[in-house]
Amino acid sequence: AGPDRTGAGKRCAITIDDTPGHDLDAFREMLDILREHGARCTLFVIADENVMSPEGARLLRQAVDDGHELANHGAEDAPMVSWPRDRVTAALATWETRVQAAVSGTAARWFRAPCGLMSTTMASVVAEQGYTSVLCDVYSDDPGIDNAPFHTAMLLKGMKDGSVAVLHAPDRPSRRQTLDVLREALPELTKRGFRTTTLSELFADHPLPVVAEA
Repeated sequence: AGPDRTGAGKRCAITIDDTPGHDLDAFREMLDILREHGARCTLFVIADENVMSPEGARLLRQAVDDGHELANHGAEDAPMVSWPRDRVTAALATWETRVQAAVSGTAARWFRAPCGLMSTTMASVVAEQGYTSVLCDVYSDDPGIDNAPFHTAMLLKGMKDGSVAVLHAPDRPSRRQTLDVLREALPELTKRGFRTTTLSELFADHPLPVVAEA
């Protein structure tokens, strides 16, 4: 997003992948932590059976009410990189149908490829459907390393004005560390003058470039 030019202070985005996840109690706890610290996030949602469950849908509505935005992370917890065009198109449409059934209103047009793996076919379909693909500049492999102090330190070390960080939903024992990372990092970011906000707000003053296909 670049340095702040509006006088609004430093801003950063902590994005959460694989939400709401299989452990809805932990997702609820995560929302409580974000609310306590006044942080608003972009939640990259997998539109699977958890989204379609009554409690999963209720928690996503609560997230939106709290000021978070929902973004597309696929309709199942699986890489899409080898899929043909028609399957990628169908997955994006399925995601929209399921999320809109759970949460009234329009979700943000952000897309993050499952596992961060993007093919040229995916990139083409994502752009055609009006999505902007986004990764991050602050990441410490939290799905692969179960060490909350390490991830907290890496997040705080890497965060700059305009940074985008990735954590994962605390939906299994090795990922419950996300709760501890947020508890420790959010007050420290506030102390350092950061406001944690959504991708849409982060990039509102810095429009993304449009790259025309050859």
